[in-house]
Amino acid sequence: MSEDNFQKEDNSIPTSEQEDGYALETAFLTRLAENLRRPYTYAVPEAELEELKRIVLLSAVDLCDYLTGEMDKPVTYVSKGGYYVIQNGPSISLTTGRMFEGGGYETGKGDVIWLWRWFKEASFYEAIKGLTNWCLLLREKKERFLRHLKTPKVAINELKQIVWELFEDNGLVVGEKVLFLKGNGERTAWISARGLWKLLYASFGEGTRQSQYFAAPHGVREILDLWHDSGCLGRFRVNRTWSPKAGNYTEARKIEYSFVPTGYPLDFPVQ
Repeated sequence: MSEDNFQKEDNSIPTSEQEDGYALETAFLTRLAENLRRPYTYAVPEAELEELKRIVLLSAVDLCDYLTGEMDKPVTYVSKGGYYVIQNGPSISLTTGRMFEGGGYETGKGDVIWLWRWFKEASFYEAIKGLTNWCLLLREKKERFLRHLKTPKVAINELKQIVWELFEDNGLVVGEKVLFLKGNGERTAWISARGLWKLLYASFGEGTRQSQYFAAPHGVREILDLWHDSGCLGRFRVNRTWSPKAGNYTEARKIEYSFVPTGYPLDFPVQ
């Protein structure tokens, strides 16, 4: 069966001309995951493999973060070059999923399915199943976030839970601290409101703009200051520093925040 015929017969595969592409992509992933539960009776068509790879590459940075999460190596994302660079290690193209070693980009290996197999030591079939389920879980997380934002007067509790899940999902909770990656691969406990907003935007995209607090850096600063000034201990404690120290906080040129996990449940019901 040709790819053209396959797309005509299966409406779950989206095209760039279709208006509701995201919903169709999710339907395709759901159907593929169901079919993959029959490993001995279902052969994945080439058109489905190509569609899966296309959808995965829409979240290429998230995939690289996930696959490298257990590596004991700092990671730097180089946006202009379009590569996910592992310090003292290989680089991954964010447009093709190919891996390049030795600092050169003339030759590379594989695609996103190959990447999954290489990092997970998985079979070809296990890689397809793993990527499909990963895509569905990633979308479920983002959709849950969007539902929170669309709820009128979202409780501060729920906003704090979203930030905590952001820390956990990105592997930022290290022992008794929340540590963020710097551009040089080192980690730091301090981050600006703009830096945290960029993390939120990178994870949840335009959906952040629907929130009073997450829509822009100044809103993130407002809620961080609220958590700090209230002494709220749910999930994490917010510390704050600014410079110059001799000046007034409201006139500070640089303000940064750090987060200390507390182990306490959310306990601040103010809306």
